[in-house]
Amino acid sequence: MWKHEAFMGRLTTHVLDTANGVPGSEIQVDLFRIEGEESHFIKSVMTNFDGRTDSPILEGEDFVAGKYQLIFHVAPYFERKGVKLDQVPFLDDIVIRFGLNDEDAHYHVPCLPRLTVFQPTEAVDLCSNLLLASARQQQAALHF
Repeated sequence: MWKHEAFMGRLTTHVLDTANGVPGSEIQVDLFRIEGEESHFIKSVMTNFDGRTDSPILEGEDFVAGKYQLIFHVAPYFERKGVKLDQVPFLDDIVIRFGLNDEDAHYHVPCLPRLTVFQPTEAVDLCSNLLLASARQQQAALHF
């Protein structure tokens, strides 16, 4: 049976730097499919000037139900913004695991990293990271 493009499943993301009030541009995002204890690399994408990817991360025939993982490599982004990070950064890679069930749905995974350095102790606080997955008109939210 032919599926109309509007009903084909897709996975998108958006990175927002909430500390600076700007999109998280030029952030590498890796997608993996999780099967049991194994993770299988699918692709790497880069966010654009708007903090989004130029096209869906996963769509069409490649979009199949299952467990997936996105890794947002945010440490290089913060370094480019002038944030001095420790040798082992408190916030380096943000890993989000989630399930895709409806092969006709649009799932959206926003990432809202916030790295705040408090003086004089230079304690680092991860204030928010949000995962939203919307399947058609339904939405589920998980706060990190």
